Amino acid sequence: MADKANCMSLNSRNTGIALVNKFFILLLIVAVNSLCASCDSGQSPRGDIQKSDTKAVETPSASPAFNKTANQAQERSYEAAIRKGEYAAALAELRLLSEKGDAAAQYALGWMYLRGLAVPQSYTETEKWWRLAAEQGHLEAQTNLGSMYAIGMGVPRDYKEAAKWIRKAAEQNFPHAQYNYGVALQNGLGVPQDYAEAMKWYLKAAQQGHTGACTKIGEMYSKGSGVPKDNQEALKWYKKGAVEGDPAGQFHLAVVYDRGEIVSRDDKEAVRLFRAAAEKGIANAQIQLGIKYYKGQGVSQDYVQAYKWFYIAAQQGSPHAQEAMSIASKHMNQSEITEAIRLAREEKITKIETFTATEHLYDKRLLK
Repeated sequence: MADKANCMSLNSRNTGIALVNKFFILLLIVAVNSLCASCDSGQSPRGDIQKSDTKAVETPSASPAFNKTANQAQERSYEAAIRKGEYAAALAELRLLSEKGDAAAQYALGWMYLRGLAVPQSYTETEKWWRLAAEQGHLEAQTNLGSMYAIGMGVPRDYKEAAKWIRKAAEQNFPHAQYNYGVALQNGLGVPQDYAEAMKWYLKAAQQGHTGACTKIGEMYSKGSGVPKDNQEALKWYKKGAVEGDPAGQFHLAVVYDRGEIVSRDDKEAVRLFRAAAEKGIANAQIQLGIKYYKGQGVSQDYVQAYKWFYIAAQQGSPHAQEAMSIASKHMNQSEITEAIRLAREEKITKIETFTATEHLYDKRLLK
């Protein structure tokens, strides 16, 4: 098993900031939870917290990270321009190199079309250039191309095609792809469902520092999927993910402390972890943090704060938030509700790049 060091934050070699996470799930593929953030269950202030079920997928990166080879030790001019945000200046060189078959340039050009930087946004052009790079073995391009098929972004949704490209990168030891391929196997997306095989790929990713994979391993132990059910092992892996800032890991660990079934109940620690995940845009954590304020567990009872977090979750589309707001509002006057909304709008949420498709949560760490 990978020890704690194995789950240290991954210095992504080709991806900049991981674009979410709850991949595949939709592929993680799309590649991420990451988002993990992952529970499809959340609950109103009236009941106990429900068990989470995280499905995340990672996606394309926030900006292209450039690999250096022995023949490419120095930064290219287009790389420097991109890092400075001078996209128009980078475009001419990127086009020239891309037309000549340079995979790194093709990947970067596809990313510019994805973001609409110095060119009109076009998923079709993104797919075109990423495919050319992927066919030459470019890891991020393979992973992100798979994500596009998992999402149906610019191409018809095709889980088999998504899994095919993700596996190519996973077999080259790319941790984001390994994580995404694990999600595909766990959920039977484009490949036969195989929990044991999914665990294998999660472990490979975790051993390279993928924090979302640490959390997924915890989920597998918690459910007894592909491994014997072991709550202590689940707790160990949740802690590894949470310590390194994975929002899904923080959420799961908060639930553990909130329930007090595996460890002694600790409302203050649950609040701390729910808050950490909530501030990263995890709607279920926002709901649970609101419940804590509503009930006065681990914090002083505060209906304004409860309503604030329910309101924030509602803005992210949480199906439970409106009911929670309605319940909290029965204890508030209009002035307090107005204040809660003001505070919610001022709250700085670092939104995880995730999106939901059907019941799946995708961690968009690579497709940004």
